[in-house]
Amino acid sequence: MPTYVYRCNGCGAELELVQKISEKQAPLCENPACESEAEMETIIGKTSFVLKGTSWARDGYSGGKKR
Repeated sequence: MPTYVYRCNGCGAELELVQKISEKQAPLCENPACESEAEMETIIGKTSFVLKGTSWARDGYSGGKKR
């Protein structure tokens, strides 16, 4: 399941949630000091996608010189 990162527009608090794509719904801010009752907005978080090794560059995925 993907991890979504949300930020409150009122207080700037951030929240990470692991949700199914079909269940994706913006939560309400749970910060007791926040006076905003609006839904939090989705922000782009870090990804765990990493290209390791040297073979991916030889296969033409690096965008460099073609064989």
